[in-house]
Amino acid sequence: MKLPPKITIADHFKDLKDKRVERTKKHKLIDIVTIAICAVICGADSWVLMETYGKIKQECRVCCRQAPHRQNLRCVAIRHNTPYS
Repeated sequence: MKLPPKITIADHFKDLKDKRVERTKKHKLIDIVTIAICAVICGADSWVLMETYGKIKQECRVCCRQAPHRQNLRCVAIRHNTPYS
């Protein structure tokens, strides 16, 4: 039995356009998306809990130096019309 090819979160969202203003980009979009997805899978249902998740997992990540603030998470969601916005 052949297994399907592995796909990463980055692969899946590679065509996602970053609609943020250039001067406000403190974190990579894929880092914010990954933190949001993982936080929701772990039960986060607010921006505060997503931010908390990012801070808790900060030592384990090598993708970004500092966890995105809940306002960064919310702004990305608003610009992409997601349900949490």
